[in-house]
Amino acid sequence: MKNKKINPLLYVARVFGYALLLAGFLWLFIAIPMFTHVVSRRVLQHSDARLAERTQSTFTTRDIETEVRASVQDAFELYPKHVIPTLLMVAGGLILAYSPPIKLELKSESQEPAPEPYIPRRPRKARVAS
Repeated sequence: MKNKKINPLLYVARVFGYALLLAGFLWLFIAIPMFTHVVSRRVLQHSDARLAERTQSTFTTRDIETEVRASVQDAFELYPKHVIPTLLMVAGGLILAYSPPIKLELKSESQEPAPEPYIPRRPRKARVAS
């Protein structure tokens, strides 16, 4: 059996795929929740600033709808997007799925195949000719 040389780019592709998966995961599940807490405070501050500018002390239904729409729009503009880390994870998964696995074979000093193990068989009974 010949020793196969493994393409070094295969290692690079596998490491790059795992790095993309890890980066996307960390970004999606650690960085975004930390920014979400900060952004939610900013949305509330924007809302409070808009309400402080009002001269009236009562609100109509239209005023409340306008404030809700403005808060939702602030949230969409300020909250971090989930598309980029998701695409990183998809790219990493596809790279790992389509790159062949690295199989390392141990080098043995003798290239002879291993002998088959001896399996004792039950002796056959002699047939009696009639």
